[in-house]
Amino acid sequence: MRSLSPSIRMRASANSRAPDGPSFRRTNARKLLASFSCVDHVLIFDELNPLRVVETLLPDFLVKGGDWAEDAVIGRAEVEAAGGRVLRVPPLPGRSTTDIIGKILRSG
Repeated sequence: MRSLSPSIRMRASANSRAPDGPSFRRTNARKLLASFSCVDHVLIFDELNPLRVVETLLPDFLVKGGDWAEDAVIGRAEVEAAGGRVLRVPPLPGRSTTDIIGKILRSG
C-alpha cells in the first residue's frame, strides 16, 4: 500500500540551513498539508540531517526542490538502493514561501 507522507523539518533546525528563511510555522504547514485528501501522514522532525528519517521511511519517491544538486540530496543513495527514485522539482518563480511572505510584507 502506498501513502503520501510529507516530512517537515522543525523551524529551529531548518534555520541552520537558511537563517533568513520563511517563518511559516510547522503547525500551519502540517495543517495545510494534512488538509489535502491525498496526504496520509505528515511527519515533523527536528534533526539537521534528514538521513535517519529517509532511512526509516525508505520512500518510493524522495522529492526535493530543484535548487538541490542531485548529488547533494541527503538519502539519495539509500532510496535508490531500495529501488526508489529521487525527483528534483524545479522552483516556480515567485511561488516560494519566502517570495509569498515578502509580497505580503511589502503590501503593508
